[in-house]
Amino acid sequence: MKLPVKRIARWLGAALVLGVAFTGCYKEDTSDCFNTLEVSFRLAKGGTTNLFPTEVESVSVFVFDENGIYVGRWDEFDRSKFTADYVMKVDLADPGKYSLVAWGGLHDDHYRLYVNGAESAPVPGVTTRDQLLVWLQRRDGILFGSQRSIIDYHQANQYHGCAEDVEIIRAQRVTRTEINLTKNSNTLRLTLEGLPKSAGGDYSNIEMYLEAVNGRCDYSNIIPSSAGCLTYLPQNSTVDGADALHTDIYTQRLVFHENGGAAYRLVIRDTESGATLFDDDILKNYIRKVPAYSTQQAVDNEDLYQITLTVRIGVTVTINGWDLNSGGSNL
Repeated sequence: MKLPVKRIARWLGAALVLGVAFTGCYKEDTSDCFNTLEVSFRLAKGGTTNLFPTEVESVSVFVFDENGIYVGRWDEFDRSKFTADYVMKVDLADPGKYSLVAWGGLHDDHYRLYVNGAESAPVPGVTTRDQLLVWLQRRDGILFGSQRSIIDYHQANQYHGCAEDVEIIRAQRVTRTEINLTKNSNTLRLTLEGLPKSAGGDYSNIEMYLEAVNGRCDYSNIIPSSAGCLTYLPQNSTVDGADALHTDIYTQRLVFHENGGAAYRLVIRDTESGATLFDDDILKNYIRKVPAYSTQQAVDNEDLYQITLTVRIGVTVTINGWDLNSGGSNL
């Protein structure tokens, strides 16, 4: 049976339209040949308000395929685009399952990407997600009588989040996913009362630093066992009218390890007398003893730890309004 020419033409035209609609590709224009992944971000810190638009200054998303092989990186450094409705559009050529890791703040000189232990950008089709680390920039030198990796600046805030097994389906032109972010940087705001003064009547005799193994993180925001110890130095030190010394120590993420590793050792010494005024794990033995910070999630949700150390016969420690007493064991 012969079909009318007009009917054949209509069928062919309909098939062509469906083909274009399905593939999204025609002629030399391949701009629609991708599957778009729309990524939104959320930073809650234990509350209900999304703080991402007001707090995070930049975001970078690294995409890996279902075998953990690096596909590409998408960045947004224009903070003015971050609104409650912001989404990052990631165009992926092939359907399948993908995993994503987001880091906020990587545009700053304070952070470096390392692949297999060497500073390097990940290579598409080659680098695996297990090989990728983010390092906090540091300098090496002799300080306090030993060789140290020294952090002597106020590092920019860093954020981390990931999404696993995000499935891209060819027929579904747009896929949406949300990444929950954790803040990876904290401030220890110290107020030191009752400190001994130097012979010159100031606090030039006070030696203070924080030692911590927390200057790098991997895809899952885990601190590798190979991470070295960093020495964080105080910033913005001032003395008030009551002779109390105020200073900030900016540190990367505070992570409690049940096996006793990765201590956050706060050291305060009087260099003239040789006396050690304080030397203890400020996270394990103080911050984590505050009921409000009994879990890792609670510690992650806190930005600022206001810590008052009063030096008398012993040392009394107050953290964010909670009184903790060392019982003089640090003298």
